[in-house]
Amino acid sequence: MADDAKKENSDLVFDRPKLMPPKEKGGMWELAENWTLCYKGEAYTVPAGFKTDGASIPRFLWRVCGTPLDVPRVYAALVHDWLYSGGVPNAARLHDAAYSGTPVVTRAEADALYRDLLIALGVSRVKAYTEWAALRLCGGGHWLADDGDKN
Repeated sequence: MADDAKKENSDLVFDRPKLMPPKEKGGMWELAENWTLCYKGEAYTVPAGFKTDGASIPRFLWRVCGTPLDVPRVYAALVHDWLYSGGVPNAARLHDAAYSGTPVVTRAEADALYRDLLIALGVSRVKAYTEWAALRLCGGGHWLADDGDKN
């Protein structure tokens, strides 16, 4: 992606998120302010203070897929990590004022969204499907994990 602050195409609109670097080596990046990404008419607002390590790609795959905080991968990873931690698309929150915290997005849907966002952001289909397959195989342990680092 170019250095412009806003990314837009017919299906995808967002401003560049403001991420604060980890305070300690190996720590998590923190979102400095609320960040919204709209994809195919659905809005996903990740709240300020949300912490992420980017895309959790094992080091041995970095040559194939790229590093966890590569642009534009980190944008898809923010939404994906937020959904994995129990985040809810904006429309679902608006329709259910008494939202109970029960996920309205399944793990499979979150993984598919990550893949589709990568493709919409210009990542090759081969890389996007490779990362999606890795999520399907290895991501289950992080689904709704309450490890204190995912808000």
